[in-house]
Amino acid sequence: MKKINLKKYYPYHHEQDMWIDVPDAVACALDELYRAEASHYSRIRYYKAYYSLDRGDGIENASLFLFPSAEEQLIQKLDRNLLYAAILRLPEKQAHRLYAHYFLGLSINRIAKQEGVTHSAVSLSLKKAEKNLKTFLSKGLTY
Repeated sequence: MKKINLKKYYPYHHEQDMWIDVPDAVACALDELYRAEASHYSRIRYYKAYYSLDRGDGIENASLFLFPSAEEQLIQKLDRNLLYAAILRLPEKQAHRLYAHYFLGLSINRIAKQEGVTHSAVSLSLKKAEKNLKTFLSKGLTY
């Protein structure tokens, strides 16, 4: 058990020092979050991101958003690859409609109009595609 001061982590909620005992893992997690937040605000000050930097060169984005670690990026890539592999196992129409709706952001009406089919046909196809994806992914699809 480790003693921490809640005022350090929640300065707006605690005006006076308030010491409590927490497990070591919780104290470690709180310290890590505290350092990440301090680093985040340091980047904002360094890049002067408290002004609008709508230049499009990425300075504002880099200073305002915390980037995932290498491990998190790898997990996201594996999840994305698994999703794409599952989509490739769908029937062609289902895969096309699912991609158009969720990845390209097309409405069901627009997809139906482009393909010359009814709204309900596209809607039903999307529901079947979602069901098939859920089945593929729950079985632990390998690629």
